[in-house]
Amino acid sequence: MSIIPAKNVALDLYEGSTLDRTFTFYTDAARTLLKDLTGYTAALQVRATYASGSALLSVVNGALADPPTSDVLVMGGVAGTVRLYVRDETMAALDVGSFTEVRDGDDLTYQGVWDLEMTNPAGETSRYLMGPAYFSQEATR
Repeated sequence: MSIIPAKNVALDLYEGSTLDRTFTFYTDAARTLLKDLTGYTAALQVRATYASGSALLSVVNGALADPPTSDVLVMGGVAGTVRLYVRDETMAALDVGSFTEVRDGDDLTYQGVWDLEMTNPAGETSRYLMGPAYFSQEATR
C-alpha cells in the first residue's frame, strides 16, 4: 500500500434511507485538475472502530443497475469521481448496537469509522478518504 495523505471526511448514514454520494478527486491543492481514475478499483468499509474484526458495511466498485440491485462504488474515470450508492434495504439492516452512542444534549447519534481505498492500474493501493461515520436511526418505518 502506498501512503498518501487521506482526507478526513464525515460520512452520514441514515437508517432506511438510500445513500447516494459522489466524491470528486483532484491532483492539485487548488482543486482544478481532476484525477483520472480510469482503470482504478475501489473498496469502502464502515466499522465500529478501526480495530473491529468485521465490517458493518462493505462496498466495492461495479456498475449501477437500473433499478439498483446491489450496493456499489461507481468509478467515474476521467471525471475523477467515485459514486457511493447503498440501497435503503442495506441501510435499514445496519445494526445500531454496533456503533458507539454519541449524545449532544437531547440528540443521540451513533458513531463508527469508515475509509475508502483505491487501487491504481499498477496494483498500488492507497487510502483516499477516512473519518467518522455517523448513523442516525429512523422514526418512519
